Amino acid sequence: MFTSRSRLLRIGGIALEWSLGVALLGLIYLHLAPNVKGVPGPTVEPSMATAQNGNGGGTSTGKLAVCATSTVCITDDVTHDTFTFDCPSGNYIFTRCSDGFSITGTGTPSTVAAVEFLNAFKPDRRITADLMLTQGTGKAAISFMIAPGVYQNFFIKQNIPFAPCASCGALKKPK
Repeated sequence: MFTSRSRLLRIGGIALEWSLGVALLGLIYLHLAPNVKGVPGPTVEPSMATAQNGNGGGTSTGKLAVCATSTVCITDDVTHDTFTFDCPSGNYIFTRCSDGFSITGTGTPSTVAAVEFLNAFKPDRRITADLMLTQGTGKAAISFMIAPGVYQNFFIKQNIPFAPCASCGALKKPK
């Protein structure tokens, strides 16, 4: 049988545990959520990210903004195929280096916990891509309809951290 004093202590302890749990979840959210007013989002060190410069020429290594004015580039480690998307607008281009085949369009960009995402779901394609800003690795999956009911799938996997974004012509070996 509980006395009123022991009941009060027990209820107070439960309330304290709940409030500490809520406070901890709030701190975790503020740490992981980008662009929360007054709290800086995750950043990438200046020497760690590759972003295409604004005038369209080449690449430059520098701070990759969290979905601001950056161009995200994912380059396959083996085939050197590239998937590039403009973060604020969602414009993307996939280029297969073996024959120069490319797919362009517009998707929906987003940032979640220091990961840049792009999703594009159209009647003739399904595209998902992501780049981890803190690790510099990413992947893309492109499913493209080449005929009614026939899809061709492409996969890009960048395991080399912060690999430079290169054009296919720069990767071909001289004869």
